[in-house]
Amino acid sequence: GVGPLRLLRPVVMAAVLVGAATAGMTLVVNPASNAVFQHQLFKILQTRATSGLHERVFNTSFGDMVIYLEEVSPSQVALKGVLVSDERDPKLTRIVTAREGRLLTDEANQRVTLRLIDGAINESDVAAAPPLNAAVHPPGEPLPLPAGGAATTRRYRYTAFGLYDMNLTVASPFRSIKLDKPEKNFSMGELTAAIGEARSLGQPAAPFLVEYHKRFALPFAALVFALLGFPLAVRSHRGGRSLALVGSLAILVAYYLLLTSLEGLALSRRLPAWFAIWLPNLIFVSIGAGLVGAEIQRVRVPPPRWWWALVERARGVAEVVKQAPLVAGRRRHWAPRESTHLIDRYLIRSYLTYFGIAVAVASVLFVVVDLLQTLDRYLRVKPPLVYILEHFLYRLPAAVYDGLPVVTLVATIFLFLTISRYHELTALKAAGVSLYRVSLPIIGLAI
Repeated sequence: GVGPLRLLRPVVMAAVLVGAATAGMTLVVNPASNAVFQHQLFKILQTRATSGLHERVFNTSFGDMVIYLEEVSPSQVALKGVLVSDERDPKLTRIVTAREGRLLTDEANQRVTLRLIDGAINESDVAAAPPLNAAVHPPGEPLPLPAGGAATTRRYRYTAFGLYDMNLTVASPFRSIKLDKPEKNFSMGELTAAIGEARSLGQPAAPFLVEYHKRFALPFAALVFALLGFPLAVRSHRGGRSLALVGSLAILVAYYLLLTSLEGLALSRRLPAWFAIWLPNLIFVSIGAGLVGAEIQRVRVPPPRWWWALVERARGVAEVVKQAPLVAGRRRHWAPRESTHLIDRYLIRSYLTYFGIAVAVASVLFVVVDLLQTLDRYLRVKPPLVYILEHFLYRLPAAVYDGLPVVTLVATIFLFLTISRYHELTALKAAGVSLYRVSLPIIGLAI
């Protein structure tokens, strides 16, 4: 007498708890942790800059700038007797000298600045490098391109200054981190202030509005997926965990594709931000609510006519094959045989089933992960669909090759867990078949 709604109640309660935890992460914990993470990265950058300065040596840790210092204070902030050779512009050679210097850090702009006090800039053009002498070059080898050059006297400029700032180029950990969406690091207060400021200045506030609504839509998605997953799982009488995993991945891909596509439309201001971000949740919750209602009313959608026609045709073919005459008095190769290899064929068939499912799941996981990493670029570049399909087609074999040992492990574990669960392994041992003999076909397949 327990109905579907009563069974759904603990699922909804768990989804509400997960949604509340997700809301705490997206609204409070995630922005705060991002801010602390950026602060730690800048401390690493600052440490690299200060540790790269040494007294009375030519410091070459700053890209195309060479720095020489007479004296460095114990705090490594105050500098004396500074000489800088700036070669960042290939057409100019620049020598900067200063009586003192300061090493300043700007955490807001992720920048380290060398401030020079009371000095001068000596600047001149760079003459083209002389042509290489082919006579002294080994014959048969191509001439290398000319490199380098020297200062020329055609134009020379001397500039005295009281204060001069130079941005230092340091091998920064920020290069490998995407900072194209700084709103992800904003707290809710900063996000609201940025929206208000953009609107007051007449500037587009779409990026901030999208991030604002995503932080509320993502926790709500936990409840959406619970309402959608419950009726699908109740209606799936066969397939077990493998079908559940594949179905979950399919739902995840569909939700993410829809959300990312609509997010792109919202950022281009073709759709309102609130509508674009909340529409996937509305679509999926409508589907879930409809399936729950159908389960309560015990509505069963019959398969289409073409499915029944295909089933009847398969049954007819099976009957024809079963009634086919024997060839030369021998049994057909698909007929049962009294052989000690019956167990081997059963184990191999079961193992290959799990192996195929594991390969399929691994392939779907690779496609999902790769799609999560590259979908933004696809939406920005908009390549033809054939190119995207070719990308996955060419990369999938290498990914499956890398994952085959793990697939073998998973298939082996699932096979022996299954035969142990249904006491088939106990029956085999009771019949005198040892574990070594049972594992022999599986080891052969692994080889």
